[in-house]
Amino acid sequence: MKPIKLVMTAFGPYAQRTELDFNQLGESGLYLITGDTGAGKTTIFDAITYALYGAPSGSVRDNSMLRSMYAKPTSPTEVELTFLCNNQTYHVKRNPEYERMKARGEGTTTETANAQLTYPNGKIVTKLKEVNQAIEDILGIDRNQFTQIAMLAQGDFLKLLISSTEERKKIFQKIFHTQKYYILQEKLKGEAKNLENMLKSLSQSVDQYIFDIKCPMDSPHFERVEMAKNNLLPSAETIELISLLIETDRLAEEDCKKRIKNLEEKEKNLTTLLAQSKAWEEAQSSLTENSRLYEEKSDLLSRLQAEIEKCQKSLPQADNLAKEIALLEAELPKYDKIEKLSVSLASTETQFQLKNGEIENLTQKLTEKNHSLKTLQEEETALEDCREQKAIIDGEIEKNNQKISEIDALSREYKSYSESNLAYKSAQDDFIEKQKDYQSKLSYYQTNYQLYLANQAGILAESLKPNQPCPVCGGINHPNPAKKSENALTKAMLDQLNSQLEESNKKMQKASDNAKEILGTLNQKRKWLEERIIQIFPSGNLENVVEIAKAYRQTLLQNKTQLENKINSLVEKISLKKLLKEQISLLKEEIFNLEAKRSDLSTNLSSLTSQLDQLKALKADTLKGLKFADKAECALTIQTLKERRNAILTTFEEAKNSLNQCEKEIGEIKGKILASKQSLKNAVEIDKEKLLAEQTQIAIEKENLFELQKVVNARLLTNASVRNNLKLKSKEIIETEEKFSWVKNLSETANGNLSGKDKIMLETYVQTTYFDKIIKRSNLRFMIMTDGQYEFTRQKDNLKGRGQFGLDLNVIDHHNGTERSVKTLSGGESFKASLSLALGLSDEIQAQSGGIRIDSMFVDEGFGSLDDESLKQAMKALLGLTDGNRLVGIISHVSELKEKIDKQIIITKEKTGESKITVKT
Repeated sequence: MKPIKLVMTAFGPYAQRTELDFNQLGESGLYLITGDTGAGKTTIFDAITYALYGAPSGSVRDNSMLRSMYAKPTSPTEVELTFLCNNQTYHVKRNPEYERMKARGEGTTTETANAQLTYPNGKIVTKLKEVNQAIEDILGIDRNQFTQIAMLAQGDFLKLLISSTEERKKIFQKIFHTQKYYILQEKLKGEAKNLENMLKSLSQSVDQYIFDIKCPMDSPHFERVEMAKNNLLPSAETIELISLLIETDRLAEEDCKKRIKNLEEKEKNLTTLLAQSKAWEEAQSSLTENSRLYEEKSDLLSRLQAEIEKCQKSLPQADNLAKEIALLEAELPKYDKIEKLSVSLASTETQFQLKNGEIENLTQKLTEKNHSLKTLQEEETALEDCREQKAIIDGEIEKNNQKISEIDALSREYKSYSESNLAYKSAQDDFIEKQKDYQSKLSYYQTNYQLYLANQAGILAESLKPNQPCPVCGGINHPNPAKKSENALTKAMLDQLNSQLEESNKKMQKASDNAKEILGTLNQKRKWLEERIIQIFPSGNLENVVEIAKAYRQTLLQNKTQLENKINSLVEKISLKKLLKEQISLLKEEIFNLEAKRSDLSTNLSSLTSQLDQLKALKADTLKGLKFADKAECALTIQTLKERRNAILTTFEEAKNSLNQCEKEIGEIKGKILASKQSLKNAVEIDKEKLLAEQTQIAIEKENLFELQKVVNARLLTNASVRNNLKLKSKEIIETEEKFSWVKNLSETANGNLSGKDKIMLETYVQTTYFDKIIKRSNLRFMIMTDGQYEFTRQKDNLKGRGQFGLDLNVIDHHNGTERSVKTLSGGESFKASLSLALGLSDEIQAQSGGIRIDSMFVDEGFGSLDDESLKQAMKALLGLTDGNRLVGIISHVSELKEKIDKQIIITKEKTGESKITVKT
């Protein structure tokens, strides 16, 4: 990748659009980026990295700090980069997110971050993520790799040089993507911890199971059980002990079952004897009770027979009541008919009232609607001439506007006339000034010309000799020869004055022509104005036209406003007329519908009147011959008669049923008396109290045995569960211990925690391979820069058994054969070491990135700590980087570099705070 052109706008200190053409620096070689502190040297690196990856080169600035504080509010913040990759030209443009002024209104708004990448074939990609991915695909490296390969940023050299193993491990993790080994380490560590916790949990479970072993205190095995609960017995003996407890409780449970069975047999025999005793007592009691009941029922039977005879005498009365009820029920349909007629009559009367009311309402509505129609028609008639009035006023407005346009045109012409008049006065003043200058120069020239001529006579007089003829007059006597003037000008000086005079004359003539031309234009405008004034304002003139036009225009504007108000009023009236017309049409239709409806209702009302008369006559005919006023009264009489008849019949039936029931009960009592007497003949007397005492004792013994059986059974179930769980957990513990053993060994190996071994993690071990390659590449330049004195080497020993190591860096001093830490190097030596290590790292990253070729590198500062010889050696190493058409840019304040490097990008900080770029080749 090689940059071709960088364009920054409102970016960092570059407030204006600033272009940097890298083609001016050539295809290869070193070039220097120099300028004042804070001028924006590192910003060039930031801009290139931001254009490619959407973030600056270092970690100090973030995207929110990229907008220039010196930029105008309307200037966009953006970076454009044209670069070459694999002989193909690409163009990328980006802007960060920043606050800008709103295009409309006041305040600010947020400009969102955007990006656009243009391919060589013209294809354009615009989305941020797509552009970022496309750049990585084109270059073959990400931002971190790019900043390590091409952007050796300020302050990163020394950090990489003196970093500890832990710090260098984090750097290499990002560069060489070794995080997967770290993840493996952590997973092994986590798995080992999980297995350890699992073992603890299993042990706790086993302890809990053993704690749950059940054993009575009077058991011969109680002491051994307590030993097991205190972890004093091996698992196998504990399981054997539980089996012994289970067998003991199983035999005890069988013994309980056998004893309970024997007691249940005894209980069964006692129950039989008690049942016999209870049967004798019940037979004796039954005989006594039934004899008493027999006497009572015999008396009741006599009373019921007398009541039956009495009821039979009332039965003919019930038959008479039935006949009367039948006659009344035969008349009930007539009452139903009367009710229906009454309902129909009421309904018809209601309809009659409703229809009559509707007719009255409709009549009232028609009266109101006709009145409204008349009012609307009168309003419509009043608005007949609105359109004609509007047309007249539209014409007046048009005339008014035309007059305003004429006045405005006149005002513009008068303004142009005034401007021309001022121009003419200015041209007159210019002519007068140039005329005065010409007159002055003419007078001065004439005076000096006369002096010049006079001086010529003096010059000739100096050559006159006595008795020799004068070359002018020929006389030989020279009584009063002319004197030569000391103030006279020479011919050359006089010629110069003449040239000035001619130049002044030309200026005067030009000023005169200009004044004449302006005067001609002025006269034309004046003539046009005077004609227009007479046309528009007959009483006006050029002097008072402004005041008259202003007053007249104001009057016209007021008139225009009044006319427009009239137009608006007429437009409203026209709209109102249209609305009235629609309302009148609707109202006529409503009136027509209401009249039709009223006619229909009148017809219905006549029909209802006829129906009412018919219903009233039919109801009167039906009422003739009925005993009661309505059905309810008839029904109430029928109900009363039925109740009287039912009371007679019910009394007879109840007496009859009671007699039958009494006879039946007397028969049953006789049977029970005979059965009781028969039972008492065969019964044997038993000692019931003794039997009950024996039964109670057996129940107590059986209950105790049941409780004992419950306890034994609970111990059996618990101990059996404990034995099964212990067997399962013992197997699980053995398997988990085996897995924990080898996982822990793997974890300690991968995490560098093996006792007696070097503390090197798996990721660190992998990184040492890369580090050795970096050291090898770095030494190619470090040996050159130090003239063979120093060589990098990786520290192989873990000094004093301290923590993690493997990426610590030492130097071998070939002058004295010692090996020591890089931290002991001096300032200048540290810079050379840092630069060598950074360049070695860059070379290795390029090799790891599939041979990615970066044709431009940037090195930021650090040369100020080098002496002359070290500077030469560093320059020699950097020149080696330029092989193969590679450009290397260096940021530095060192004056010696300015002398040694011809190609320079010079950054100047203006007084305003913004910066400018100049390229020197």
